[in-house]
Amino acid sequence: MKHIRSIASALTAAALLTAAMPAHAAYSGPEEIGLALRPVSADSSLFIHDGTVYVSPAAAAAGAIIHTGVYIEAERADLAYIKLNLQSDCTDLTFDKDTFVNPSVTAYSTAQDFTLPDGTAFSTRFKPYALGCFNSSGTYITDCMWVMCNFLEDNSQFVLTWQHSYSETGPRSASFLGGVSDAFSLVDLDLHLAPGTAAGVHRVDYIEQSETENGQIVEETYVCSDDTPVGDKSGSVYTKVIPAMHGLEIAVASEEYQYFGDVLVSSAGYGLRGDVNRDGVVNSEDASIVLSYTAQNGLGGNASFSEDAAEHTLRLHLADADGKDAVNSTDASYILVYAAQAGLHGSADWSQVTGG
Repeated sequence: MKHIRSIASALTAAALLTAAMPAHAAYSGPEEIGLALRPVSADSSLFIHDGTVYVSPAAAAAGAIIHTGVYIEAERADLAYIKLNLQSDCTDLTFDKDTFVNPSVTAYSTAQDFTLPDGTAFSTRFKPYALGCFNSSGTYITDCMWVMCNFLEDNSQFVLTWQHSYSETGPRSASFLGGVSDAFSLVDLDLHLAPGTAAGVHRVDYIEQSETENGQIVEETYVCSDDTPVGDKSGSVYTKVIPAMHGLEIAVASEEYQYFGDVLVSSAGYGLRGDVNRDGVVNSEDASIVLSYTAQNGLGGNASFSEDAAEHTLRLHLADADGKDAVNSTDASYILVYAAQAGLHGSADWSQVTGG
């Protein structure tokens, strides 16, 4: 893969090569700071669970939009520079450059109201982002010199560089906007899932390194922490660190009622194995619904999980906890065991519960 060179990348590379590196880094490695691409929301035809986006055959045929954000994962915000490079592994999954929100220049026509995690409200014309802050008068400011981006011609790759504004009055705040690193994203942009996207598991990942045509290895995703003592401009303000990189997975089903792990994907809807009432939690209520269903059928009735045929079929698949294509009291027992283990340990494993 050929390296994409932006103006920001070239300027930063020159600064890093000519400056002396400080003895100690604010961030020592990927265990202290990470970058994550997360789905924020998506078209109603898609399903988001535990950071993965699930796509039914019908949604894949029609195409869809996934709203994403790049989030910082760290305890403190002493950052001077960020470069990230994201790439899709599928030509049908591309970045929509028209939806990129630049926190340093993208402004609303009028001030908008926002709320911090502690409930504090504030107004600004700028889209708040993770490294913004409030000045001495309480006004929100972006506090960065610039944010620059570049897209590959086919929009399969996105490169961003962020430069903090220089402070001569003292150390910058070590806090993120809202007090935690991921209360707000670093940047936002959409992913476009083209109509007819092939089935399978597709990914958008951070690129750590690339090789130029002359064989030079270039670091593509890194952060630089600011270690310069107050008033000292003789040393470097940059200490380069490779962060932990968490990409995004998009699972596209090839057939109706297909499981990806514990997530059932269908054009009729989505659900979690054992979550028969589709309230997002597997518990004793789901087991009771299955027991009632099997009892009615055992008495010669024509039980149904829903009056809607498509919804009934979806819930029937969710109720089949052991995957044996028959819903009975055994499935209800498995659901109870799974719910008990999840309640006790915080999570449970269906393969261990059912022995499958």
